Amino acid sequence: KWGLEGIPPLLLGALRFVGVVFPAILLVPRPTMPWRWLLAYGGAISLGQFAFLFCAMKFGMPAGMASRVALPLAGAGLYLIATHGEGNLTLLGFVLTLCAAACWGLGNVINRQIGLRYQTSLPSLIAWGGLVPILPFFALSWLFEGPDVIATSLLNFRWQGLWCVLYLSLVATWLGYGLW
Repeated sequence: KWGLEGIPPLLLGALRFVGVVFPAILLVPRPTMPWRWLLAYGGAISLGQFAFLFCAMKFGMPAGMASRVALPLAGAGLYLIATHGEGNLTLLGFVLTLCAAACWGLGNVINRQIGLRYQTSLPSLIAWGGLVPILPFFALSWLFEGPDVIATSLLNFRWQGLWCVLYLSLVATWLGYGLW
């Protein structure tokens, strides 16, 4: 959520995956699979999941609650939190988080199919799958957030934003996906 204080959500997604991809794609080979699988994986688990998730948090989904929405057993807890918990939950934020969870699930199904069909290393899949969402994120940011907001965000980039992008790129993606 801190990264969203100075960076709009779709631009944050683009910057996250620029950090994931470079210089990694110079160091690891492209996975040995058809591009359609790489596009499906990167489109679902990278673009879809984080476009919806970052927008959800920007438009009213509390960060702590966003991580709980994907867990099916938390349904009753979600209701209680939504009605008695943090007061800044919005319907738009909640729906966008559900879409992010659906993309995460779809990405995991695609990942499983890739694992069954192709021999590939996780670093290759992370690096090259992370290449997929960069241009769509920048295009969506341009379309929905606007060139003025992008320029202002980049010209006023603070240390907090840099640390958030580095955390999302290196820790959350490389370490998190690697452990997952």
